[in-house]
Amino acid sequence: MDGADDAAGPAIERWQAVAELFQGVAHPVRVAILESLAGDADRPLTEVGAEFDYSRSAVQKHVNTLIEADLVYRPQDTDQHYALTPFGKFFAAFVDQHADTLYEAVQRTDAAEAEAKTEFEDVPLDDATREKAVTARKWDRVAIEVEELLDEASGSGE
Repeated sequence: MDGADDAAGPAIERWQAVAELFQGVAHPVRVAILESLAGDADRPLTEVGAEFDYSRSAVQKHVNTLIEADLVYRPQDTDQHYALTPFGKFFAAFVDQHADTLYEAVQRTDAAEAEAKTEFEDVPLDDATREKAVTARKWDRVAIEVEELLDEASGSGE
């Protein structure tokens, strides 16, 4: 093994650890569970899942995924109460602070894509070329607007 391989190991481990946290929140119900736990010290599964049209077992599966990702834990082994870990608190705060802005940015991007698809629907292009053209046009239309929106939300805007 040369030095480059050794240096890549810690970087991969770092990104793997971060990716596992993001995988934990990679479902809308899991994000909502984090939000529902954000205001309380701990809550039972019946309260955590009361807001969702999911079975108890489905909610439990999502909670287990959050536990595996170290976003949620069970403070007491004897109860079915759950609470946020510091990682969970971080993600819940991030969602609370930025969800509306991210949603607005996604909506604007989706609208720009729909306009671009309409623009190219009658142009004689193969599917791959059309997809590239639509993607390029979408970002031509909305990139600066979305970037400014996200910069403002993150506090890095001018």
